[in-house]
Amino acid sequence: MQRQFVLCLGASKSGTTWLYHYLKSYDFADMGIRKEYNALCPLFGMESGAGEVKPPNLNSPLGQKIARDQAVVKRMGQSLENYVQHFDDLLQNGKKLSGDISPSYIRISAAQLTSVRQAFLDRGIRPVTVLLLRDPIARILSAARMAQRLRVIRIAGRTGRNSSFAELVDVIARHHFTDYKTVIQRVERAAPPEARFIYPYEQFISPDGVSAFSHVLGIPPRFGLLDKHVNSNGPQGAGEMPEVNIAGLRSQLAEQYAFCSDYFQARGIALDWTFASARSAPRL
Repeated sequence: MQRQFVLCLGASKSGTTWLYHYLKSYDFADMGIRKEYNALCPLFGMESGAGEVKPPNLNSPLGQKIARDQAVVKRMGQSLENYVQHFDDLLQNGKKLSGDISPSYIRISAAQLTSVRQAFLDRGIRPVTVLLLRDPIARILSAARMAQRLRVIRIAGRTGRNSSFAELVDVIARHHFTDYKTVIQRVERAAPPEARFIYPYEQFISPDGVSAFSHVLGIPPRFGLLDKHVNSNGPQGAGEMPEVNIAGLRSQLAEQYAFCSDYFQARGIALDWTFASARSAPRL
C-alpha cells in the first residue's frame, strides 16, 4: 500500500471530526498530534479561526505537552517543507496513512492546493483532497448553536455571550458562509478526479458514503463507526429558533442549493438537504 496523506478542507460542522476518528481507527494510520493543525494558515496568510491561544501551564504534564505540540505546529507553519516533513516522519515504520483535517483550509486557493499536493508527491506520498459539504442553512444554524453554547466564540465582533441566536445566524450567513461553488471549482482545478473526494455530509456517514471514500483511498471500508456521533450540538427544533428567517436564508443561498443539486446529481448523488425546499420545516 502506498503512503497517503488526506488533506481535508472542511467544511466546518460537516462531519470533519467524524472523518478524523474514521481515519484514526485504522492500525496503519498515524494522524499525529491533533485533528486540526491549521499549519498552512500562516504559510498562506489565512485565518485559522482558532482564536487567541493562551499560554499553557508549564508546571503540569498536560501543559508541557500542549507547549510541545504548539512548538511543532509553529515550526510546520514556517515553510511548506517543514509541513510535509512532519507527515513524512509520521509515515514511517509501516504507517501508510496520515492527514490534516482543518476546516480553515476551505479558503485555500487552487494554486496553493496544487503546491501542497506537489510537495507530497515529491516525497512519494499520494495526497488526497477531501471536501465535505453540508446543507447550507443547517450548517449556519449548527455554527450559531456552537457559538451560543460555548459563549466565547467570536464571530465578526460578536460572541454567544452578547448576541441572540438570530443575530449570530445573520452574522455567520453574511460574513462566514463559504461559497460552495467556488471551493468545489478550486478543488477540481488542483486535484485530479482519482485524488479528490467531494461529498455531501448527509450521505457521507452511510454505507454508500464510506464505501465511496474508502475506494478513493484504496482501503477496506469500515462500518463500525456509522452509529457514532461526535461533536454534535444536538437537535434544533422549530420552537427553539422562532426568530430566524429561514425563508430569507433560503433566498440568499438559492444559488448554492441549485449548483450543488446539479453537481451531485450529475455524479449520481441525490442531495438530502433539509432546507433545500420552501416546503421544508425549519428543523434539523
